[in-house]
Amino acid sequence: MVSVGRIAVLIDLSGTLHIDDICIAGVPAALQRLRDNPRYAIKFVTNTTK
Repeated sequence: MVSVGRIAVLIDLSGTLHIDDICIAGVPAALQRLRDNPRYAIKFVTNTTK
């Protein structure tokens, strides 16, 4: 039997999830789909100083 591990998903914040204070269309639903799937380990990252 093959054991399948989790898949790491790194998501940048600025420009990917939001631009300034505006959420990008489709983001909430996409994040929920990832969160609902136990195979994904989600981490949020950024390289901004804001």
